[in-house]
Amino acid sequence: MNQALPSFALEIRGLAKNFEQPAVDGLDLWVRTDEFYTLLGPNGAGKTTTLRMVTGLLKPDRGSITVFGIDALADPIGVKKAVAWLSDEPMIYDKLTPMEYLHFVAGLWAVESGLAEARARDLIGWLGLEAHAHDRCEGLSRGMRQKVALAGALVHEPRLIILDEPFTGLDAGSARLVKRVLCEPSRLFRDHDDAHPGRCRANGRSHRRDGRRATPSRGEFGRVAPPGWSGPCQPRGHLSCPRRNRH
Repeated sequence: MNQALPSFALEIRGLAKNFEQPAVDGLDLWVRTDEFYTLLGPNGAGKTTTLRMVTGLLKPDRGSITVFGIDALADPIGVKKAVAWLSDEPMIYDKLTPMEYLHFVAGLWAVESGLAEARARDLIGWLGLEAHAHDRCEGLSRGMRQKVALAGALVHEPRLIILDEPFTGLDAGSARLVKRVLCEPSRLFRDHDDAHPGRCRANGRSHRRDGRRATPSRGEFGRVAPPGWSGPCQPRGHLSCPRRNRH
C-alpha cells in the first residue's frame, strides 16, 4: 500500500539565525507539495541564509524545519536524501566531462548504472549540452557549467529542489530551457521511472512559471499563510537587511 505524501514539502516555524545581528528572525513558511515558491528581496535580506538552513548547510539558532514530514534537525541525513541544492556558484569537477560528472553524482546517490545513463542522456539533451557532453567542464562557459550543475542536482530525482539564483549566467534561451526542465520533470523521466513523488522548488529569484512568492520589504518578510487559513495573513518573522553606513 502506497503511503500518502505529506501535504507540505517544506514547513518552517520560528526560524532564526544571527550573525552579530539578525539575518533571519522568527520566519514561518509553508510550501505545498508540487509547488514552486520564490523568495524575493534585496542583497543581504537573508534569502540564501534561509535556503542554507533548509539544506542543512547552516545550523539555525532556533526554530524548526520539516521536509516531507522529516525533522531536518533530528534527521539531517534523511532530509539530504530528499533534497537537491544548487547554489549561485556552480560547483562541479573541472576534470570531468558533463556525462562523467552526472554518472559520478548518480553513483553517490546509489542510482543504478543503467538508469543513471538514461537520466544523464535525457538531462544532457534537455539542457542543450549534447555538443559538450564529452568535453571537460573546465573549458565550459559559466552558463554551461550552471546547466551541468543543475543536471547533477536532478539526476537522482530529488523530492525537493532548492535553487539559489538559478538563472545567473544564463542567456534568455538557456533560462527558458532550464524553466522547461523544472516545470516538466515527470515528462523528462517518464520512460525510466514508474512513480514520481511530489516536488517543489524554492528559487532565490523572481523567474518563475507558477506558484507563490514572498518579498522581504526593507527587511520584513511577509508570511504566506498555509492552505485552509481563513483569517488575515499577518506578517510573521522577517529576513533582516544589514544596515550599512552611508558616506
